[in-house]
Amino acid sequence: MNLRQFFFGLLFLMSIAGIAQNSTKEVLFTINEKPYYTDEFSRIYKKNLDLVKDDTQKDLNQYLDLFVGYKLKVNKAYKLGLQNNAPYQNELKSYRTQLAKTYFNDTKITQELLEEGYNRLQKEIKTSHILVLADENATPEDTLKAYNKINDIRKKALAGEDFAALAVQYSEDPSAKDNKGDLGYFSAFRMVYPFENAAYNTPKGEVSKIIRTRFGYHILKIYDVRANRGEITVAHIMILNPKPEETDKDKAKNTINDIYSKISQGEKFEDLAKQFSEDKSSSSKGGLLNKFGSGQLSSEEFENTAFSLANVGDISKPFQSQFGWHIVKLIEKHPIKTMEEMKPELETKIGKDDRSKKSQLH
Repeated sequence: MNLRQFFFGLLFLMSIAGIAQNSTKEVLFTINEKPYYTDEFSRIYKKNLDLVKDDTQKDLNQYLDLFVGYKLKVNKAYKLGLQNNAPYQNELKSYRTQLAKTYFNDTKITQELLEEGYNRLQKEIKTSHILVLADENATPEDTLKAYNKINDIRKKALAGEDFAALAVQYSEDPSAKDNKGDLGYFSAFRMVYPFENAAYNTPKGEVSKIIRTRFGYHILKIYDVRANRGEITVAHIMILNPKPEETDKDKAKNTINDIYSKISQGEKFEDLAKQFSEDKSSSSKGGLLNKFGSGQLSSEEFENTAFSLANVGDISKPFQSQFGWHIVKLIEKHPIKTMEEMKPELETKIGKDDRSKKSQLH
């Protein structure tokens, strides 16, 4: 094991075991006649206990093995005189300086990212895009070819050609042939960070600059910006659209209208959902769906109808989406929380997101 491996291994074990001071207590074990005490182990175990959600990881014997292993490594390090080794001291000093610098930078940058993410969450942006594929490991020649192609498309868009038509003709996003590049409304943390930046930094009605993501080169057009509607919980009853071979094209419409009449006459929505809804994933739960926000479902018609319901318990009239006929009942609205309430959630999202790499540039 080289010095670097030992150092990082020691840091890892220290993060698990912690550093403690001992008074004369009950001796738990000794290493080379040096005693280690039960109160230190007990305090460390109890401290980490609340952080562990998996009960299988709370095994006392496993913690004791970690604790003993850590003490053995520290003891061996001192026995080898590593604490007095000049290269070790220099490397340790370098790591301390590096870690301290990173910590302060991360704190500042993380706060900026928290504020940026929260501020962006207040808005939803309706966007279309055109993609030209370019693998991250593509050759310089292929990369240049992809860039030149997206640049030519952007010139056409800036000259006034219809963006949707350009998406159908040129975009290499497989869905563009059907949706004409339309991504609907979305908010922060829904797209990769460079894409999100372009969306939030391009004025309404304009075409973005060329951006590069891990998928390739993109240009965006911003169609609308509105206040974030938050999230919503609804239940629904769905009757699937008729299949092409079915002769009675009005069957689904007539069925949903019959169900709506039953609701109007006082029959319970949840009971009717269990009996008639053809959405098998929700019918057994009375039609209840998981909460969602704008752009999280595949149907803009469904989202808009659901968000148009004003009061808990309100029920929509029958309406059709690309999937079928629906009736929606409002269960609960979930407005945007305060920044303080969202801070843990935002920190988690930032940690998993490309934006966390910003701290590595400082």
